[in-house]
Amino acid sequence: MKPGSKVLISEGCTHRRQCDDIGTVKIPNLLKKQGHTDLQLEFTSGGAFPKDVSQYDLIIHCGACMLTRREVLRRIEMCRCTRYANCKLQCTHSGSTWYTRTGNKPHFIDEIKG
Repeated sequence: MKPGSKVLISEGCTHRRQCDDIGTVKIPNLLKKQGHTDLQLEFTSGGAFPKDVSQYDLIIHCGACMLTRREVLRRIEMCRCTRYANCKLQCTHSGSTWYTRTGNKPHFIDEIKG
């Protein structure tokens, strides 16, 4: 990411955010800690999602467990269409972002490998 990059962090949940929320607290703090202090961060949650995502350089999205399959596919398609037209939009999963930036894999990975 370059200085001034515009990043959307989107969560599908509509629950009340906790004080250490991954989307609005942990990931932004991690990005700042790693030197990305001048990013333009925007946040959405629940059904809110921009109709035009071409303004973003990166979208970090949650696992979307509270969204319907149709809504998840719609959001992915929006990113794909914009990505090919604009060639600068990247989309990633919030858990993947956390893991690749910290090296701390989620505890359930070890449980699955068991």
